Amino acid sequence: MRPRLTPLPRARPHSLRARFARLVGALLALAALNVGAAYWGARQRGRVFRGLRATIAHHAALTEARAGLEDHAKRVRVLVQLLGVEHAPLDTEERRRALQSVAALRRTVDLAAGRGPNAHLGVVRARTDSLADAWTAFYARQGVDPAAALVVAVTRAEPLAERLLGTDLPAAIAEEQRRVEAASAAFERADRTTSALAWAILALSVVASAALAYALWRDLRGAIGALRTGVERLGAGDLTHQVNVTRCEELATVGQSLNTMARRLRQARGELERRNQELAHLAFRDPLTHLANRTLFHEHVERAIGGRPGRPEEMAILFIDLDDFKSINDTLGHHAGDRLLVDVATRLLDATRGSDTVARLGGDEFAILLHRVREREEAILVAERVLWALRAPFALDERTLHVAASVGVVFHHQGQSTDELLRNADVAMYRAKAAGKGQYAVFAPEMHAALLDRVELAAELRDALAHDGLAVVYQPIVDLADRRVTGFEALVRWSNARRGAVSPTLFIPLAEEVGAIVPLGRWVIGRACREAARWQQVSNGAGPVGVSINVSGLQLADPTFVGDVRDALTESALDPACLTLEITETVIMRDSIAVLARLRELKTLGVRVAIDDFGTGYSSLAYLQRFPVDTLKIDKAFVDQIADGGNDAALARTIVALGDMLRLRTVAEGIESADQHAELLAAGCRLGQGYFFSRPLDAEAATAFLHAPDGLAVQRAD
Repeated sequence: MRPRLTPLPRARPHSLRARFARLVGALLALAALNVGAAYWGARQRGRVFRGLRATIAHHAALTEARAGLEDHAKRVRVLVQLLGVEHAPLDTEERRRALQSVAALRRTVDLAAGRGPNAHLGVVRARTDSLADAWTAFYARQGVDPAAALVVAVTRAEPLAERLLGTDLPAAIAEEQRRVEAASAAFERADRTTSALAWAILALSVVASAALAYALWRDLRGAIGALRTGVERLGAGDLTHQVNVTRCEELATVGQSLNTMARRLRQARGELERRNQELAHLAFRDPLTHLANRTLFHEHVERAIGGRPGRPEEMAILFIDLDDFKSINDTLGHHAGDRLLVDVATRLLDATRGSDTVARLGGDEFAILLHRVREREEAILVAERVLWALRAPFALDERTLHVAASVGVVFHHQGQSTDELLRNADVAMYRAKAAGKGQYAVFAPEMHAALLDRVELAAELRDALAHDGLAVVYQPIVDLADRRVTGFEALVRWSNARRGAVSPTLFIPLAEEVGAIVPLGRWVIGRACREAARWQQVSNGAGPVGVSINVSGLQLADPTFVGDVRDALTESALDPACLTLEITETVIMRDSIAVLARLRELKTLGVRVAIDDFGTGYSSLAYLQRFPVDTLKIDKAFVDQIADGGNDAALARTIVALGDMLRLRTVAEGIESADQHAELLAAGCRLGQGYFFSRPLDAEAATAFLHAPDGLAVQRAD
């Protein structure tokens, strides 16, 4: 089976390829015509030229024959005269040459007569033959009978020669001359005709090429103009304009592409307008709860503040923050948290008046703008309804969740801006949260002053940390049996030049809040490790003296914490077993998996881990088996009541027994009396610390305390 040949695609009539093919084909055809015309002209000139050349040759032959005849006639005339006077005959050789000459003349005339159709040549040829015969007879008789030769010459040869040379040959030569002139004229006409034809074809080629090029240029110009107009119209935003190109298929395809692009742009513009409407809605609405967002709420507050000229609207703002919402996201996931926020938004709408603006400001923060508040009690009533609405349990995926909120209330006063109102409402909300959560607080000017003071205190804390304005003191941890010092607990202290001594219960939470707890903890660990290393050198072989350092949950969460501890041990050359890191039960319960992983990293360094304030949290016993704990520290609340008996004393004894059972050390905190010391010693607790033994000491006093006699009071550092 023969393979089928795929035909080449044919160019369409209006395509650029077809137009260029036609133009090139026309040019090639005209070029071929020009070549053909040149060839035809050359043939014509060659033919005419050959005729001209033959005619000239014929004319030359006749002229040559005439000259030969004239010469021979003269010779015969001379011989006749010589015969008439001297009767001198020619010798045989001369006669022979004369006869040869006559034969040659005869052949010349015969040759000339045979080269062309001349009416006179027949007569010339006949007379030449007669003359040749007469001369032959003359020469034949000249040697035998001179008189007879003379008669032949006079009567026959001379009359024939006169007629031939005087009439016949001139007429034949004139005829040939006319033929030469006619052939020359024909040659000139053929040359002019050929040249004219060549120039005509050339002109036709130029005109045809120009016409085809003009037609192509005109169509291209029209197509490009249509495309340019279309692009300009499209660029100007007229997406309804249609590009129409009909005489150029390739550019028509471009026009169709432009039309397609315009159609898609129209669709995209319609989609964009729809999206803009959605964005305009989203710009002022929270996408999750569909409440007003911060921007729209800010605008409503601005409009309410403006009110009528000179008469701003009486209004109040409620700032709402859900308590412990992060724990819901961490335990149930963000999807559950989002669903809870939607339910909260619904309850807030139900708890407010229809004219109020309810907004979600972000995260778990909401705000309510109460319009036309005639009395302060109206705003307080709405705040209470909000709290009651949120206290009702939420049903979420077969779970029952209890969510509380803290509410800050602020009332508008003349001259306050929107930002000031929102800031004051936020301050009041944090005051409500600090007071115990699940309640509201009304803004008072002193709250803002307290906030400013807190901001100033945070700046002073950063400055103290940067310029070594903090100090570390050490409270001894002693063996309850022999009061031997086994270690110290490192405590950070801050003495402010303007404020005096700042309580750790104030600046430690502040450091956590402003992000300064990590560098503060790094500084305390480095300072305490260096002091502990120095104590090992001066202990005089009395046993290792350890140091305990409280660690914040934010420190444990910091990825550099383990490296900071490693660096402090390396720089101080302290035995890792002499360093104890204390964490609270609250930190363990907050993120047990992450804390467990971090504690295992610390244990690989060789340090000890203690649970501080043990017994004050919940579910602690479940974690003792999982966490790498070395020490339990009994909270001061249990120690305070141990001498009086009761539940707290029983709990303290239980913790000591639990530590013994789990082979953990127990340290009693806050021992302040001999009775407490005695009860703890009787309960089996081996270690303790508190004012009964010593208050926190500076580094030098702590070193002196190591060498002091048992029970000797040493000057305290705070």
